[in-house]
Order: sequence, then structure tokens, then C-alpha cells
Amino acid sequence: MSATVYKERQNQFEQKTKQLSRQLACTGISRFISFAAALAFGYFAWMEKGIVWPGLSGLLLILFILLVAYYRRISNQLEFTKTMAVINLEEAAFLAQDYFPGNNGSDFIDTHHPYSYDIDLFGNHSLYQYLNRTTSMPGAKALAKALTDPDTATIAARQEAIATLKTALDFRQRLMAYGKQNSISAQALTQLYEWTDTPCTLYGKKLWYILLLVLPAAFLICLLFSSFDIAPVGSLATGLFCLNMVCTGFLFVRFRTQTNASSGISKSLQQLAAQLSVIEKEKFSSVLLRTQQQKLLNQPVSASTSIARLARLFNNLDSIYNLPVSILLNGSILFHPHTFYAIEKWKTAFRSQLPAWLDALGEMEALGSFGNFACNNPGYTTPITSSTENLSTTGMGHPLIPAAKRVTNSISLSKEKFVVLTGSNMSGKSTFLRTLAINLVLAKTGSVVCAESFCCYPYDLFLSMRINDSLADNESFFYAELKRLQQLIGRAQQGQPVLVLLDEILRGTNSNDKHNGTVGLIRKLAAMRVCGIIATHDVTIGTLRTAYEGYMTNKCFEAQISSDTIQFDYLLKDGVCSQLSASFLMKQLGIID
Repeated sequence: MSATVYKERQNQFEQKTKQLSRQLACTGISRFISFAAALAFGYFAWMEKGIVWPGLSGLLLILFILLVAYYRRISNQLEFTKTMAVINLEEAAFLAQDYFPGNNGSDFIDTHHPYSYDIDLFGNHSLYQYLNRTTSMPGAKALAKALTDPDTATIAARQEAIATLKTALDFRQRLMAYGKQNSISAQALTQLYEWTDTPCTLYGKKLWYILLLVLPAAFLICLLFSSFDIAPVGSLATGLFCLNMVCTGFLFVRFRTQTNASSGISKSLQQLAAQLSVIEKEKFSSVLLRTQQQKLLNQPVSASTSIARLARLFNNLDSIYNLPVSILLNGSILFHPHTFYAIEKWKTAFRSQLPAWLDALGEMEALGSFGNFACNNPGYTTPITSSTENLSTTGMGHPLIPAAKRVTNSISLSKEKFVVLTGSNMSGKSTFLRTLAINLVLAKTGSVVCAESFCCYPYDLFLSMRINDSLADNESFFYAELKRLQQLIGRAQQGQPVLVLLDEILRGTNSNDKHNGTVGLIRKLAAMRVCGIIATHDVTIGTLRTAYEGYMTNKCFEAQISSDTIQFDYLLKDGVCSQLSASFLMKQLGIID
């Protein structure tokens, strides 16, 4: 996707924002004038007899109410349009420069994960941040799960869904815009789930059901009879009004508990309802997308309608702290007890459905992030998934390196399944391992990858590139690395095909011990016919190839060293590295003579 498209959309929404702002200002003035006129005509109606003034006052009051509703609708449209302009501004900036609009997912960093920590999957300028266009906590979790624990059985279905969402620009941005206005945060999500887990205290109690029906009806009948002098029941109406207030007061503690639990999430629920409505109304060709959509439509009342109703009920209950309104509404019709009863009725009817609705939103947002990634990178390819062990790619690059600086490479692990990768410092070994890992992770999610072609078996990926010692666990760097390698052997012995990527292992010991340990590990992996790459500075490891002909091969990154310069082309070559650069670089920097 060209940045020009985003800039054009940004201009369109900014123009619409100006138009809606003028419309909102005119509506606000009209609303004020209609209310002031209604009061003026009401005053004349009070001072003079006749039906003209009361009629005009009533009509203007109705007009005022309609203008209030219209003002609210225009205000919501204005907020939405502003958000759409910002989204397109951010996407244009993202394509034009090093700018990441999404959350970096640092909450999902796991130093013990088989690969996520080694390839900087989460954190600043990470793949997660590069992809992330989610706005809700369910979406953030779904995207993180897709990257760290993908369902490889659904790769084909996800590829179809991502291809559909790639071209659904307006749908993706509308879903994102409603979420950005007031997203479902982790705190709001926790509050919502805690609320659904609390038992009902009013709904299902027959006595309260009868009282909620009988007491307001009796009060209104008595009020009607008293107003038209049908029967002298004014005192009874007053007594019923007081009884209604006593019932409300008896339930006030429960109301306060409910409002404390729901405080601050009603707006999030309104935006959630808007997001779900966007999903419900879209027409999808993808089976997976239709399956997620059906989760929202498998009830007589759609998910968006149900959530919108809950948001309104929470808002209604919050008005109990408006004392004049509370006295009037509760004394007459038990408004807040009815609202509380309706909230518990909603909870009973829909709490079992809520996780599925949030799951559908999360999956849609995560798939939308991959669709946005494919849209922004039209030159990327959709991988071919192999049913047998295979990994072959051409023109593969790192998606986070700008295209102008990106160097691509090709590799095949189809016949010779294990590679000893040698090269000097800074020649590109680690970057190449991360490039391969990240593209395999993307392939397993169903996403497009940064390559001209990419065919792979959905390997269980395991890396050992970044090891941390732990003072808290009294664990040295070397022992932490041994535990990591032990974890690797355990996974390989489970029988599931594993792709192993190792970068300069056993750095915490002397060179002889390191050499012997590396050789021993390679022999262990070779015995299990594990597929993988080990990057090392020890060029003597390359001699193992003769013992494992047909299984092992040597690849390298070379440096071009002249008398006073060193250059790297970052291109993968056959064979063992012949140029080492550590001492040369140390001399250049004046560290050694």
C-alpha cells in the first residue's frame, strides 16, 4: 500500500471533520434556541390562558429533545471521523519513516519461551509492534498467541482470511477506529469478568419480581385516580411513593456494589458494541472470518445489540447518585431496582456468551493486523506449507529492516538438513538466524512473509541466541545456557519435527571446552536428524561435514578486509569462512596495537 493512499484518506476524513464540526456548532445553537424558546412560551402559557402558548412550548420542547439526540449522533460521528483521520496519518507516517503506531507488547515478554525472547518478538521496535493494529486486550492477546503459539492446523484458513482482510481497508480501519475511541483495557476486561462471576441477588427472586411489578403499578393507578378525582387515594399514593423509596434504600448497598464494579466500563462497552456491529455487518468470503462472525450472530439478539443494552443499563444505574432524579424515578416507578433487575437478567442470559464474543473480536483484530501487514507490503509472498519436513526460501529478508537497506538471501534445508554457519563478527550471522526465525513464525500464523518464495513445514521452532543469568536463582550465565540446551534436547526427543537455530553456544567456557561441547551437541542433534543451523566463529566445526555427508553442509558470511578497511556484503555463501575480523576491528578502534 502506498503512503499516498493513506494521505488521501486522511485528507478526506479531515474535510469531513470540518464539515461535521460546523454541523455540530449549528445544532448546538439550534438546541439552545429551541430550549430558550420553549421556556419563554412556557412562561407565557403560565401567565395567560389559552392553548397556543402551551402548544408551542410543547412542540419546541419536543424539538429540543430531538436536537439533543441529533447533537449526540453528530458528536459521535465527529469523534469517529477524527479517529479515522489519525489512523491514516499514522499509517502514512509508518510507511514513510521509522514509526510504530501499535503497542509494543512488552507485557508478553517471556525469557523462557522457545524463541520469542531470542528474536525480540516483543518490546520496542519488535515484530509485534510492527504488526500490531489491535485496540483491545482480547485483540492484543490473540495477536501475541498467534505469534507464540500458532494453531498450525488452521494455516490455510488463516491465509484465506488474511488475503480477504488485505483488501478490506475500510473495514479494518473502522474496526480499529471504534476501538481506539475507548478500548477494552486489561482493567476493564478484568472488571467485566469479575462482574459476570458474581452471583445474582435480585433476578430470579419471585417476591422481588412481584414487588417490582405491583408497587409502581399501584402508585401510578392511585396517582391517576387522585388527579382526576375518581377516588380519594392521594394519601395512599403518598404512602406507596414512600414504600418505593424504602425498597430502593434497602437495595442501595447492592446498587453501590454494582456501580463500583461497572464504573468506567460503560463507555468501553459502547465502543465494544460498535466494533461488534462492524464485524456483524461485513460480508466475508473467508470461512474462518464467517465462523468468527457467526459467534456474534448465533443468538436471537446479536452480540452488538446485547452489549449496547448492557452499556445503557450501566449508565442508567449510575444515575442513582443524581438525588433529585433518583427520588422522582424510584419513588414513582422503582427505576433503579428495575434497572438492577434487568442487569442481572442480562448477566444470567449472556454471561456464558461473553467470552466467545470477546474471542471473536480478538481474533478479528489479530487477523486484521496481519491483513494490514500484507496490505502495506504487497511485494511479500504467501508461503507454501509442506506436509513433509522441508524449508526452502529465496530472496528472504528481515521485515523490520527498511527495503532500501535490506539484504536478502536464499537457503534450502530440504536435502541437507543441518547447516554450520561460520563468519566473522558483524558479518550478519545473527541477523540471518533472526530473519529465518521471524519469517517462519509469520508463515505459521498464516501471514505473508518477506521473501520471493517460502516453502516450509510448520516446524516446532527453538532458538538459543540470548541467554540471561539470574542472581535471584543463583544461576550463572553458563548454567542458564546449559538449561536452555537441555530444554532443546528434550523438545527434540519428543518426536515433533524441530527447527533449531543456535548462535555461538557455550560462550561461558574456555575455547577447548566450547569446541568439544559444540561438537558433542551437533552429534547429538545429528543422531536425531534434527533440522537446524548453528552459527559459530569456530571454523574447525565445519570439518564435521565429512562425517555427516548428505545431512550437514557449511555456509558462511565473508568479510572483505584490505589494509585499512573492512566491508560486509551480508550475502550467504557456500563453505567455511576464511576471513575473521575481531583482531582487525580491535586494531582499528585502537584497543590493541
